Amino acid sequence: MTDRSRLERDIQFLQSTLDKSLFPRNITAEEKERFKGLIMDDLKNKKSKAEAIEQRERIRDQHTHIDAMHVSEVKGRVNYAIISVREDEYRSMLRRFPNRIRVDGGKNVYDFCEFDLGSQKIGVSFCRTPEQGTSKAQSVARNLIEELQPDWILLVGIAGAVPYHEYCLGDVIIADRLHDFRVTAALEGGLRSQDTRGGPMDRDVEKVIAYLPGMSPAALQYWHRARNVRKRKPAESPPVDLNDDHYYGDMSWREAVQRCIRGGHPAGKTRLRPPKMFVGNTASSDTLVTDTKLAQQWKETAKNVCAIEMELAGVYEAVHDSSVKPKLMSVRAISDIVGYKRSPEWTEYACQSSASFAAALVVSV
Repeated sequence: MTDRSRLERDIQFLQSTLDKSLFPRNITAEEKERFKGLIMDDLKNKKSKAEAIEQRERIRDQHTHIDAMHVSEVKGRVNYAIISVREDEYRSMLRRFPNRIRVDGGKNVYDFCEFDLGSQKIGVSFCRTPEQGTSKAQSVARNLIEELQPDWILLVGIAGAVPYHEYCLGDVIIADRLHDFRVTAALEGGLRSQDTRGGPMDRDVEKVIAYLPGMSPAALQYWHRARNVRKRKPAESPPVDLNDDHYYGDMSWREAVQRCIRGGHPAGKTRLRPPKMFVGNTASSDTLVTDTKLAQQWKETAKNVCAIEMELAGVYEAVHDSSVKPKLMSVRAISDIVGYKRSPEWTEYACQSSASFAAALVVSV
């Protein structure tokens, strides 16, 4: 376990102690306040150390580049082009490929690394979109395809999800079909109507997706283990009372959310299960979806929707319009369940979970 992991574990324990008032019994109010003060001082100290470690890692990432190359030197050498959106998603990927070279001279700025895998040399590039949304993702992907001509594009990061009992927070969803909800009509009374577009993934991608569930953990580099995810999995205790503030939406939606969270965090189990990989439909639009009514409407239009995000539709269109036709795969870890107010820690965990799976995929498929 790394120093940062130990600190995160201790911080979580101390914060839980304060939140739940887990103080020794039979102590006076004065002793309780003194005990609480000691815990708060220790918590503050550990948070400061964790922030210092994170700052050092950021500086290390900024100085990892060996040199710079021109984009023309990399064109045709990229087997996997990885696109991320958020800074934390991007940083999580870069840390798994430390020996990188910056690539300049193109419409995007890239990182590139090359390594031997058996008798084959594998080239991997990295870039991120300047902001969320399908249009920026489409622009970045179009430039990437033109400048690098990769074999594969992996869209890696986090996503929301509709509640379903087979997956939970931190699990990875691989898209087998896109539902593009960008085109909508505003109707009287605040209602919306969608012109759903999109389609299945490329046939070669479908072959890989069909093969993934049958691969052994060793074949996928044990991506789900804690040492590879590099982040302690947060604990989540779904309240029994459906009227609790953790839930929102109508009662049937709240029940589905509760089953979903309980599926990943069974009552009475002290050992948290590792993240899993699932294959499912992904909905994409320019809307950050936290509204259960809109999510339900999408489910009625596309009943097999699992993940909800904001970039796949743009990258999908860029691939469809290109003459190169790289294979596209979406690797999204669940950071949110629509209808549930989860702990903020799930954002970072989902970033690390998706990055761990994507890195294993690069060296396995």
